[in-house]
Amino acid sequence: MSSVRSPIWLRVSGAERPEPPPFTSRGPAHLVAPVVAALRDIREPEGVADIVSSGRVVALEIGPDEACLTLSLGMGQCHGAHGVAEAAFDVLRACLPDLDLYLAHATHSGCTGQVFQNAVSTLAGEAGSPGHGG
Repeated sequence: MSSVRSPIWLRVSGAERPEPPPFTSRGPAHLVAPVVAALRDIREPEGVADIVSSGRVVALEIGPDEACLTLSLGMGQCHGAHGVAEAAFDVLRACLPDLDLYLAHATHSGCTGQVFQNAVSTLAGEAGSPGHGG
């Protein structure tokens, strides 16, 4: 009996992860570093990775009077997008209390981490499926 398997180019070994695109940051390093560190404490709703490692953080720009964090929220339709946005904005408030703060979303992107999540789900399904040989 044959089982349905994903094409080889879509599979990810247990040791590999698809690399998210790097985010861009602009501003004084002494302000950017603590914000990024605090954003790494916010976990994706699925708990697989933090929002920086998963690629949800697209850009962080800190100027003299304002800061803008751009996230990939999949038009708000991604699982947990609202909670992630609220947590990220709380980080901005805590780290940059004297600046005007803005949260933007990258409209060109789908759900962040979707490729990664699909790959993990595929691997989990294949590992648990009967008749799957190595």
